[in-house]
Amino acid sequence: MYFKKGQSAMEYLMTYGWAILIILIAVGALFYLGVFSPSVPNTCQFNTPFMCMGGDVKGTEAGTSDTLEFNIGVQSGISTPTLTAVTLGGEDILADCGTPTPTLTAGVETSVTCTGEYFTSVGEKFSGNVDFSYVGEAGTHTSSGTFSGTVEV
Repeated sequence: MYFKKGQSAMEYLMTYGWAILIILIAVGALFYLGVFSPSVPNTCQFNTPFMCMGGDVKGTEAGTSDTLEFNIGVQSGISTPTLTAVTLGGEDILADCGTPTPTLTAGVETSVTCTGEYFTSVGEKFSGNVDFSYVGEAGTHTSSGTFSGTVEV
């Protein structure tokens, strides 16, 4: 009679033990596959009349000389398109994007490269904003855009 209680307790523990083991293996596999830490696509989107050419932005970490690169396209029919701000993590880095500020021309793709100390490690996620101004048919206007990505080597 004493052994019946021990056997049922052991079966109970074994059943739940196997269930817990299977759950731990499944969660471990999900972590291994990166389900809980999704990657951020390197992308940028600018409002009309500006376009992010190539559809992506590149952040490179190289110690003391990190770079942030993207290409800007400007629709024709506007004049004096100007890059007024580039913000990375809340900090304006437009001064790091070339002196003088890169010249934007309607109908022409312009490559913008900002160089400074922005990132701490490869794999770090970043995001920021870009502000523009331009003169159209109804006067001076402003436009903006966003970018985000993961730092590469």
